[in-house]
Amino acid sequence: MSAEYPSRATEWQGSGGASGIAFHLAPWTTLLAVATLVVHFQPIVTESVGAPALLEYERAAVVSGQWWRLATGHLLHWSFGHLLLDLSAVVIIGGVLERMVRERYPTLLLGIAGTIGVSLCVFQPDVLVYRGLSGVASGLFAALLVMGLRRLKRFDEWGAMLMIVALFFLTKIGYEGLTGELFLATGTVGDIGDPVTLAHVSGALAGAVFASVIALPIGESPQRIDQRAVS
Repeated sequence: MSAEYPSRATEWQGSGGASGIAFHLAPWTTLLAVATLVVHFQPIVTESVGAPALLEYERAAVVSGQWWRLATGHLLHWSFGHLLLDLSAVVIIGGVLERMVRERYPTLLLGIAGTIGVSLCVFQPDVLVYRGLSGVASGLFAALLVMGLRRLKRFDEWGAMLMIVALFFLTKIGYEGLTGELFLATGTVGDIGDPVTLAHVSGALAGAVFASVIALPIGESPQRIDQRAVS
C-alpha cells in the first residue's frame, strides 16, 4: 500500500469531512488508530477471543516462530483507559511526525515497534505477555525531537523550548532505564498492566536512530519537500 501525500497548498481541498482530512494528512497514523480500535473492540462485539489470540505479544509464541507478534502486540491494550492514553499520544505525535517524514513513516513506525518487541524477547524474557502503544509513542516522540533538532537553524525561544523538552525526555528515559519504574507516575486510568519500562527505553532509542537515518537533509526547504511529494 502506498500513501499519497498532498502538497500544503492542496491538502485541505476535497478532503471529505473530518475523517477524510485525517486520512488525507496522515494515512498511516489513521490506519494505525483504526486497527487499534478494531482489535480492542472485536472481542467485545463478537464475544470471541479473535484478534488477541493471534496478535498479542506472547514470548512463547514468538519463540516458536510467530514473529509478527513482535509488532502486532502493540495493538492490544489491557483496558479502554490504557488504550485511550496510548492511542491519544500516538495519534497526536504520529500525525505531526508523519507530515514531516511522509513516505518514510511506515519504515519508522515498523522499526520502532519491531525493536521494542525484539528487545523484550531478548533482554527481558520474564515478560511473557505485553500490550500497549506506550513504547511506540515514546519512540515517535524521540523521532520528533530528532527531526526538530535537525531543523533548528538558530537558538531562539523556540530552540530553547525544544532543548528543554529534549532534556526532560532524556531524563525520563534515563530514569526509567536505570530504575525500572515509570517517571513521575502518580496514578493510572483503568488497568494498564505492569509497567514495562524497557519498552519505553528501547522505543525511544529506536525512534532516535531511525529518525536520524531517514531524516530529510538539513536545509531542504518546505517548497522542495512539497514538489518532491507530488512529483
